[in-house]
Amino acid sequence: MSRPFTLQAPSFKITRWERRRCWLFFRVDVPVWTLTTPLIFESALDGVVALRLEIPAGEETDFASIPPELWPFLPPAGRWALAAVFHDGLYRLPAVPRFLADAFFYQAMGWFDVPFGQRLAIYYAVRIFGGLCRRAQPTTPEAAP
Repeated sequence: MSRPFTLQAPSFKITRWERRRCWLFFRVDVPVWTLTTPLIFESALDGVVALRLEIPAGEETDFASIPPELWPFLPPAGRWALAAVFHDGLYRLPAVPRFLADAFFYQAMGWFDVPFGQRLAIYYAVRIFGGLCRRAQPTTPEAAP
């Protein structure tokens, strides 16, 4: 599939570990990654930039928030990792409706060649459980009213 965008490749580092509850009622430590350079997405239409998203350096992500029990099948940093970072960034912006953030995530996974079955499973998991995460996340300071 052709990619109708340009992407500035970011770099990440693990900055801390976070204790998460698993489905099986035990807790595991999950790495939290921090962008050390910005992640920039630009899409152009007839040579004019139609959409530009920038996730600034310093933003944290766990890539895809997939329960550890499923990591053997769907690791958090699979082909969908960069799409998940954009999704995390969009979820932190109150002005972006959840449906639009989720739709962008689904489309971006397609651009990153995530197989259809995995893309669909991850998308529906986000649609079902993503609202809980969005309410729990702090918004970025510049996005707060």
